[in-house]
Parts: sequence; C-alpha cells; structure tokens
Amino acid sequence: MPHGSKEADGNIAPFLRLLCDHGLINCKTNPNDSTLDTRIKAQKLVYMAQCRFGLEFRYSHSLHLHGPYSIELANDYFRIRDICDMPSGGLEGWAKKEDFLKFAKGHNDVRWLEIATTLIFTLEAYMKGSRGRLLERVQEIKRDFSKEYVEQVYADLVSSGLIAE
Repeated sequence: MPHGSKEADGNIAPFLRLLCDHGLINCKTNPNDSTLDTRIKAQKLVYMAQCRFGLEFRYSHSLHLHGPYSIELANDYFRIRDICDMPSGGLEGWAKKEDFLKFAKGHNDVRWLEIATTLIFTLEAYMKGSRGRLLERVQEIKRDFSKEYVEQVYADLVSSGLIAE
C-alpha cells in the first residue's frame, strides 16, 4: 500500500497510543526514528491483539525474518508523526483490552514475542495439532533460538491459554 493511497486502519493509532501509555513500546520519537526492537514489538503486539485478543484490524500477515509481519501495518505505523501526540482512548468496545494489557505487560520481551508469534502463526497457518512437529518447524525457522527457549515460550503460551496443547 503506497503512502497516501488508503487511510490507515482506524484502530492502529489508538492501539499504538495504548501501548505507549502502558510503557509497552517506546514512543519518545517519531515512528520513522524508532528502533528496530520498537518496530518489531509493535508488529508482534498488533498480531497478538488481532489473533488472540479479538481486536479488529484489517492486517494480513506473512512469515518474515522476525516472525509474522504485515506490510500494511508497517506503512500505517510510518504514516504516524508522533504517537504521544495522538489522543488517548478509542478502543472502548474492545472486550479483551484488559486481558491483553495484563498479558503484554508480562510478556514484553522482543525475543519472546518473536518466538510466540512465530509459534502461533505457524500453528494457525500450517500445523494444526502436532506439538512436536510445530516445535521442530519453529526451531528450523528460528535457528538463532535454542530448542529449550522455543519450548519454554510454547509452554508459556499454553499456560496463558493462548494455544491449546
């Protein structure tokens, strides 16, 4: 989606402001000047909110270097001039907002989010039901992460109720 061709998703600005207000992303700068970790976190937290916490976004994702990635989301993110200048609010109808915030505050490490979203994406897209094969596949995709770490993130997702064992 080229700059200016379409309006941004209506939920992205209030969602990013929510993340900023709760210290989940660093919004001290223009998104164009944000760190790679901040951009990765924004991608992963949008993905989690969309696929596990029922927040409506129009984004589609594909598997990328750091896990699920949406070019449309990246374009919307970079259209914003200053996240902190956006008004708070706008997500009042989101039933699972508090559940999401509790989850995100406890799981705000960029490496954890990368593995968690890759596990969920791979499970949803390719591997319904096979725990062993899922862990093997994600380990193949994410070679920079230990098998033990991938298994721990999987266990965290199961204990959080975000994937069924």
